[in-house]
Amino acid sequence: MFADESNARLLPNPLAMAAGTIVARYNVQHLRGLTHGDLHTGNVLLQRMQQGELLPQRFRFVDLTTFDISAPLTRDPAMLLLSIVAGRIPLDARAQEELFDQIVRGEGHHELFAPLMRSIRDIDGKLISDDFREDWINQLPLSLLATALLYCTFSNLDERTRWWFFRLAARCAAEYLQVTGSWPTSNERPFMLGLEDMGGFLMSPARP
Repeated sequence: MFADESNARLLPNPLAMAAGTIVARYNVQHLRGLTHGDLHTGNVLLQRMQQGELLPQRFRFVDLTTFDISAPLTRDPAMLLLSIVAGRIPLDARAQEELFDQIVRGEGHHELFAPLMRSIRDIDGKLISDDFREDWINQLPLSLLATALLYCTFSNLDERTRWWFFRLAARCAAEYLQVTGSWPTSNERPFMLGLEDMGGFLMSPARP
């Protein structure tokens, strides 16, 4: 539970999910393939016409040091999405909740994130065949969880932004566990976390 939320509800600890302390009832059958591995907005280049018009169909990926021939295919969409979200998190608590719902369950009508989530969840069935759609939807919250926890460690983000990403990770964990029937709806002794608990997430500066 989070101390600064008016409608606080029980959520799983995403760090316990990452450590394997909280697990679902079955192994994840997930889709794997070629992935960039660090697909944020700075690693996507778009061609621009002399008149200034962007040509999104003519894109290039750069910085392929994290390229993997067999990684979860939901990893890149999750990373790209949250790199866009990072600079657009609203200050209003209600707007933050709406953004959580938009990302975790694809619910909402945000002018930017609604169409992005529609594409990522492949609502129109243009990317994922029906045979693998359930696998894609089940593994997506796990990739979002992992990416959100990664963003909690970025020192170039302010404390409140990192806190928002931790809360997002908890909601992604709950979404996955609820879908698999693995998460209890009550707990006699829940922990209450607040913004002051974010300090331990920062990674030490890299040595030269």
